[in-house]
Amino acid sequence: MRSWQDMALYARDCGLPMALSFLLMSCFVAQSIVQLNVDEQLYEGDFEALRAVRSSLADLPGSFFFDSWEFDRSADRPVYPCTSFMGLICDYDDGVLRVRQLNLGTGLAGSPGLVGILHPAIANLTALQQLTVAPGQVGGQLPASLAALQQLRFLGISQNHLSGPIPAALATLPLLQTLDLSFNDLWGPMPHDLLHLPALQAILLSHNRIDGSLPAAIRSPLVHLDMQSNLLSGQLPESLPHTLSYLSLAQNQLSGSLLPFHNPPPSLYFVDVSYNNITGFLPPALLGLALHSLLLHHNRLWGLVYPLSPVLIENLDLSFNDFSGPVSRFLSTAARLYLNNNRFIGRLSEAFISHLAGGELQLLYLQHNLITEIELEPEVSLPLTASFCIAFNCMETPPQSQCPDNGVWTGYVDNDECGHL
Repeated sequence: MRSWQDMALYARDCGLPMALSFLLMSCFVAQSIVQLNVDEQLYEGDFEALRAVRSSLADLPGSFFFDSWEFDRSADRPVYPCTSFMGLICDYDDGVLRVRQLNLGTGLAGSPGLVGILHPAIANLTALQQLTVAPGQVGGQLPASLAALQQLRFLGISQNHLSGPIPAALATLPLLQTLDLSFNDLWGPMPHDLLHLPALQAILLSHNRIDGSLPAAIRSPLVHLDMQSNLLSGQLPESLPHTLSYLSLAQNQLSGSLLPFHNPPPSLYFVDVSYNNITGFLPPALLGLALHSLLLHHNRLWGLVYPLSPVLIENLDLSFNDFSGPVSRFLSTAARLYLNNNRFIGRLSEAFISHLAGGELQLLYLQHNLITEIELEPEVSLPLTASFCIAFNCMETPPQSQCPDNGVWTGYVDNDECGHL
């Protein structure tokens, strides 16, 4: 079976959303299950656990997931859940037929999903390796009894109505590789020990109300960490796992500096810590990585932006900070560059205009800075696909500047500031 990293890279290289790689993992796991005898009886403890799960959940109108879950049985009318219940995949554990995967809800587009709560008896499925709940209206608290699922590798319950704190007992699952509880109503601090699990590669807790701080160190071999849109405070971890590829902590209340990026993980591909209160300067080492996106906008970063070589970043957003000094020509090699609403000064290198004209630089936003000069003759045309805005600086705006008309860019440069340059 392919590793989680292999599937994540496959999804990335094919232009697929990262979440799709989790679905791919389910498919690969399913392919690894052995062929069952159609008349094999499921372990009785699992059968009763499934009965309890069914008792606390129901199909929403328009969903028919549980239509196949029939528990009434007799000597002449046996029930074989492994071959008749939708959402089950079984396998042998020490010669006994057990439930290995439980996928509640179809997950198909347009399916309304399920309603109810997760019964604590779900933890009696002790051979379970994967548990998912399709988007719907499953609420209540996540049962702490899930800690009994010591073989669990994948837990995904996103886009439902789960509430309450994340059970600290989840940090005792030694084989857990993926935890996805995003888009729920979870609150309270995140158990720090979750980020010390020895096998954890992906954790998705975005769009909840999780507060508290992040641990100073993350010991899990994470590839994917997404906790955006929560209520996290405090500083970033002092260091990040060298395995990390995707990091999103946007829209929280984080402060402190970009300390972990002085020695960033070499495999980083996506970084978003926008909409926080992070201060300090931008480490040149972070600008030296080949990234898909580096999103640092809407913070309180300051100082010079000084890459040591031409940047290899597709989307670089440093807007709405307090960066200053000249705009380095090494930034002109980004594909989409947002530098607006800072305090950049001086003459803009002709490298930016050259890359705009050639199509390599697709977007350049420099509005609301203190730029004093740009070498761009009025008759020079830019590609129709180029987005260029340099209004509200300390110079006459060239006619090629076409700024977004979305009501965001308010105010004008203070003439006194321009006069002191």
